Amino acid sequence: MVNYTEEELQELKTTMSTMGGYLPKDKTGYIWNNYKRITNSKENQPCTCPSSGKLWQKAINAINTYLKEN
Repeated sequence: MVNYTEEELQELKTTMSTMGGYLPKDKTGYIWNNYKRITNSKENQPCTCPSSGKLWQKAINAINTYLKEN
């Protein structure tokens, strides 16, 4: 089970609510690190090129699922 403080959880919710079809480069590390924290993954962060879109979508989906369940 992932333990977020209330402050961390609120920051994650706020950040994810601003995500649209575009992934800001200044948020990539934050998103990927939270994805790894939630899924207990050891995956290296992918590049932000279009060919990595499915990996980023997987990360965003995992975070959003976590937020819905918590």
